Amino acid sequence: MAKPLLTAYLSAWLALSAYLVLGALARGVPATWVAVWVAELALLAAAPRWPLLAVASYLLMQYGVSSHGSLHDILLSMRMVDGVAGLTLAAWALWRRSTSTVRVPMPRMAVALFGWIAICIAVAVADGLPYGLFARHDPSAFFQAAVLLVVVADTLRTRREMAWVSLLLASIVIARAVLQAPGGIHLESYLATLAVVCIPLVLIGATTSPDISRRAVFWLLATALAVVLVIGQNRAAAVAAAAAVLVFALQTAWRPQRPRRAVLALPVVLLAIAAWLLSSDYAARFRSLWDAQNHAGATLDRATASERLTLWRAGWDMAIDHPVFGVGPGNYPVMLSMYRPGMDPLAAHSNYVQMLAETGFVGLTLYLAVFGSLLVALGRAARDSEAAPVARLLQVSLVAYLAGGAFNSRHDFVLAYVIAGWACAVAAASRRKA
Repeated sequence: MAKPLLTAYLSAWLALSAYLVLGALARGVPATWVAVWVAELALLAAAPRWPLLAVASYLLMQYGVSSHGSLHDILLSMRMVDGVAGLTLAAWALWRRSTSTVRVPMPRMAVALFGWIAICIAVAVADGLPYGLFARHDPSAFFQAAVLLVVVADTLRTRREMAWVSLLLASIVIARAVLQAPGGIHLESYLATLAVVCIPLVLIGATTSPDISRRAVFWLLATALAVVLVIGQNRAAAVAAAAAVLVFALQTAWRPQRPRRAVLALPVVLLAIAAWLLSSDYAARFRSLWDAQNHAGATLDRATASERLTLWRAGWDMAIDHPVFGVGPGNYPVMLSMYRPGMDPLAAHSNYVQMLAETGFVGLTLYLAVFGSLLVALGRAARDSEAAPVARLLQVSLVAYLAGGAFNSRHDFVLAYVIAGWACAVAAASRRKA
């Protein structure tokens, strides 16, 4: 590794750390949280040797605090996650210079998608659209997504590393849930999305760990994530969980080596889950879609069925007016007041509507192609008996993300692109063996 380049990298890391400390203290962040963030950044110091440490630093920084809290707002205003993503890219580049391992390239569809997003931003600015950044859907999230996809695809190789990543994700979500307490978990959509997407990832650790004690730990973590999901009572996450369970059931039924009793037990388990949900307060959350007044959490419900339809129609109108390039990534909330006067600057509550409105029909097609091609590649990798458990559970996680995304705007959810990179790594390893 070239010493001048490493020195430049460490200088940038020290500068970012100093900026974090000074900026956070100036904004009134408690010293305890400043120390936690500095510890997370410390992982980047060793990232040129072990790039997955940079991935860990990003995940801790991005998902370690409530997405609707003041601490997260401060991180966004300081552009800290952008800085961490930039150093992650630099650390990976330094590592790549010093290693001879086979490189896993970014999928062509992903290259096309991120390239198209950059073009759409440039066109929106050139057209003079009233570009006003919406912090939680800032287009810089796609830069972070591209970086994490590349780094994870190229560096995540062994089952031990995969188990380590799943353990990290579960720990982040559970620690955050404990800090937020049940009252803070309830109706917190980002935390519910994290939980439902991470459960299959944690099960990767449960199925690939070499001894029973480690498998037990992963099963306990998966159970804790399920509890977080239930407490959250997020409707999109419930749809995501149902889709994930259905896909897992189909995978199990189609595996010839699976004992018949397991196949027969699946319908019983699914019916039991459905009966419990229908008899619980979770069902009332769905009824509030069309009867928002008669529900205990009605005052917290912002999105009834009629409001979602209004948001989706507004997105369609934007796409019709700007069919090729859209209104610009991150610009839907700002443009909403032009198409539906009087409405607050909300997201579209749908990955697909928001991608359509912001990047046009081309962008939506590329977005669907990226995740569709990954599901197909994982299906092929599942034919390899060694890669099959990981490939199938990654499929389940991506299906959960895509299903929940029909009702929540998670098109720029960076963890989904981390999983995409993971899928690329598994599919590439399977192709090399074949």
